[in-house]
Amino acid sequence: MFCFAALLGLLAAGLRTIAVQKARTQGNEVATMAMEDLQRFSFNNLLECNPPANPPAGFASSVLGNCSASPLPYEQPGDGTAGCPNTMPVTSSPVMKETYTCNRLNLTYTVRRYIAWADPGQTTKRLAVFVDWTDRVGQHEVSQQSSLRAPDRDAIIGLSPPAITAANATVSCTANCVPAGTSGVMITGNQGTMMTGNSISLTATTQNMAVGDDVFVTLRTLDSSGNPQSSPIQLTSSDGNSWTATMTPTAPSAFTYDAGQQFVTVTAERAGDGKSAGALAQVNGTSGANLSFCPSGSACSMSWLPNFMANQTSITSSSGTFALQPNGGLPGDLTVTAQTQNLTPSDTVTVSFPTQGGSIAVSLTEDPTLPQNSACTTSSSTPVCVWSGKILQSSGYKFVAGSTPFYLIGQQIISSSGGSVDKGSTGAAIYTVTFS
Repeated sequence: MFCFAALLGLLAAGLRTIAVQKARTQGNEVATMAMEDLQRFSFNNLLECNPPANPPAGFASSVLGNCSASPLPYEQPGDGTAGCPNTMPVTSSPVMKETYTCNRLNLTYTVRRYIAWADPGQTTKRLAVFVDWTDRVGQHEVSQQSSLRAPDRDAIIGLSPPAITAANATVSCTANCVPAGTSGVMITGNQGTMMTGNSISLTATTQNMAVGDDVFVTLRTLDSSGNPQSSPIQLTSSDGNSWTATMTPTAPSAFTYDAGQQFVTVTAERAGDGKSAGALAQVNGTSGANLSFCPSGSACSMSWLPNFMANQTSITSSSGTFALQPNGGLPGDLTVTAQTQNLTPSDTVTVSFPTQGGSIAVSLTEDPTLPQNSACTTSSSTPVCVWSGKILQSSGYKFVAGSTPFYLIGQQIISSSGGSVDKGSTGAAIYTVTFS
């Protein structure tokens, strides 16, 4: 009797051990399924709607999303009875379920999942799964962890993007000054350097930036061969918020300018994740104003200056709407059309615009088939040209909803044949599109 009792005890202990091991195996399988379920989601959709009450170590920096729907659009990773199959695709339910239960082997497995940022720049997410259950010998827990890095810059939605809240270009002059009422500086000729006594003070105020990031102003200048180029002027900061620089005839360089008008564009780029912001600086306190470069002895009202004709610029969408895609992409191709004076087919017209990945420039071309372009030649005293170009949806540019400025720049290219308006000058205009 004692032998049989001992044998039964050993058999019961063995069965208990097997049951515990089987339960643990099932717990590990549930955890693996829960982790694999997370890995179906895109980087942007890995988030939590509610902050966890007691996150595990290393998961305090939760990735929280704006989950405004009621009820919350949770996926259904388990039905509680049949081994927790995935019963709802991610595409129709983009929010993961933080907690749920699975029933296996007459045991209830409780699954908890956590998503947290793994780096200060918020470009990598940490994933964790914890599975708890109680069997005849007590409570148990297994866990798995993984990480996922953003596949590209457009997928990084972590840190709030940089913002330029104020930008100014203030012209000062003590000698060789432009006529009163003109926001500009005097240069030594139609193509020349800034004259002595002129200076430009550049300031910008930003948000979500640090001292090691980049803020710069871009102006159109000429290289040593007289070809147009873009020249950045770096601004510096001691606190990451207020940025300044001063331009003089020799600092930061003795740039050569075309006579004419330019926008003063400011760009902020964050080093950590590559996000950027752009803005148009006020010139002498006036929003949307141009900065003039006037040849010595000129009244800054040269008749040959390029000009974008009023109410003759348009931007249309092939989809008929400016409602952005959920990821910020264009709803269709954008067609930009502009009519100019004092630009000829040999000159250049570009349109620049801010995107989530930085400022982009697209060239426009003169269409010789249009009847308006019959006098679009250098021989005309006041040539009028119509230019057009496309911003393709397939380019993948991502925009932010709201009012978006498109900056048009016209540049006269000096040719050997010359002409009545061939002076190498510039002109600028703004067209605004409201994306929804």
